[in-house]
Amino acid sequence: MDPESVENILKDSLSLTFLGESPQDDERSQSNDGRLSYGHLLGSGTALPSLLSSVLPESPSLVVVTDYPDDIILNNLRDNVKRNEHAVSRGCTVLCGGYEWGHDVTYLLSLIPPSLHKSQFQRTTGYDTVFLSVLSHFDRSHGALLASLTAPLSTHHDARSYVAAGTYTRPAVCDAFLRAAERLGIMWMQSGGGDSTLDEDDRTWLGTLRVRELDKTQLGVRKGMCRWWVGRWSDEMLRME
Repeated sequence: MDPESVENILKDSLSLTFLGESPQDDERSQSNDGRLSYGHLLGSGTALPSLLSSVLPESPSLVVVTDYPDDIILNNLRDNVKRNEHAVSRGCTVLCGGYEWGHDVTYLLSLIPPSLHKSQFQRTTGYDTVFLSVLSHFDRSHGALLASLTAPLSTHHDARSYVAAGTYTRPAVCDAFLRAAERLGIMWMQSGGGDSTLDEDDRTWLGTLRVRELDKTQLGVRKGMCRWWVGRWSDEMLRME
């Protein structure tokens, strides 16, 4: 098999993304067309949520994408970020680096510029959004994953976590992750995907850009192979801060 056609599961499975506060400068670039050049790994998820966030007209002011601290993985991530830096919206900074689940997040928090520390909406310095992509499959790592979710997530009402898991992850494993998160103060607001009760939006590929070698039906099938949840801090947890 051609190495450039291989779907790299490892790189799909090891990414966390942290998003900073939205910029206050309204003079954002509207010039990029949102198209992403994404290298040669079909299906590789490395940095994709970050890159999509960074090209939005209303982009965050800071995007930090991390992956397991391995040179092969990180070089792929850095290449993807470098390849797409021309499309990043004005006012958005994209950083990347190595981070291992469950380890101290001081370094991650140090990347937030002083101008974003403790805004009027924040009680603690942290990230407004944390993405976890296809991570809950590793059930023995749930404790480390949850530490990496809760420690950098800013303690304010609008902070959000977006979690995704492939349908190959057993429902019991997903449920165990969700219940453990709830015990740490995360409540789940929305969920979808991954079963026979999918609504039309969950079954249908809504993108408009052409994807090489895949039609909309095939893309819709892939979309349906993912479960997702949106979480935030519970009101009880916010009152404790």
